[in-house]
Amino acid sequence: MRFCDIIYKPQGVNKPSKNQVVQYIKDTMKMNCDELIEGEIERVECKSKNVVIYGEFHPVNNAKGCVILAHGFAQNRHILIPQAKMFQKLGFSTILFDQRAFGESKEKYCTFGVREAEDVVCLIQWVKKRCGEKTEIILFGASMGAATVMNALNYTEEVKCVIEDSGFASFRKAIPQLYQSMGLDRLDKNVYEELEIETNILGFSLDDNNPLKTISNKSVPILIIHGTSDTVIDVSNAISLYNKCKHPNSRMELFEGREHALAIMDSKRYEDVVEEFIQKI
Repeated sequence: MRFCDIIYKPQGVNKPSKNQVVQYIKDTMKMNCDELIEGEIERVECKSKNVVIYGEFHPVNNAKGCVILAHGFAQNRHILIPQAKMFQKLGFSTILFDQRAFGESKEKYCTFGVREAEDVVCLIQWVKKRCGEKTEIILFGASMGAATVMNALNYTEEVKCVIEDSGFASFRKAIPQLYQSMGLDRLDKNVYEELEIETNILGFSLDDNNPLKTISNKSVPILIIHGTSDTVIDVSNAISLYNKCKHPNSRMELFEGREHALAIMDSKRYEDVVEEFIQKI
């Protein structure tokens, strides 16, 4: 299968079920998620242009705000249950949602954080309507979801801060490592040509997916989290992103020896870092 088809038209093992993701959290991440699954849940459905976004809202009493969480490629919203539990503990309501082509989404195409960024704006509007216009919004994203929430800053100024975990600085520059991480054969110019064609058909260009460019023009506090042993998105991406952050309270935290999007396994430190960051902004 072509690389462009794998990433833009996910199927099979790249579209896991809720049960598969929950089992992964328990078996691989060694974390429990039953409490959140069994807690109070409100159904979320909102329309982003012609795309229906499906998710779930987990309210807390006297919430400090609401965190919208965006999952990564080949996952669904349930993979971020550990982070959602953490934010609830810190006093925030949360929204978990399925990005395009994953989970409950009826969309066929994933755009790796480009069109998904527009969907985040739809969710922000849902929160404001449900919780009040003055509700403070925090965006959290892991892997592809990190690109989604950083790119969302192109479309909204109603964000208190962004927390990105294991995100790439530029999709174009991330392609070689993504390609290798999927166990594919030799990367050549044909792969880029096919990507360019498919991307243009979807209505954007490869260079539109550039979180580094986005954050370099926005004065929003950003917390950058990355594992130093990430074999999917190299830790150098985190350093590049941090060096372009404009807000003085932005922060980078590297987790020694952790693989892609698994810094959360150091749960106490992860929570402390997030809490300290939020308290300072």
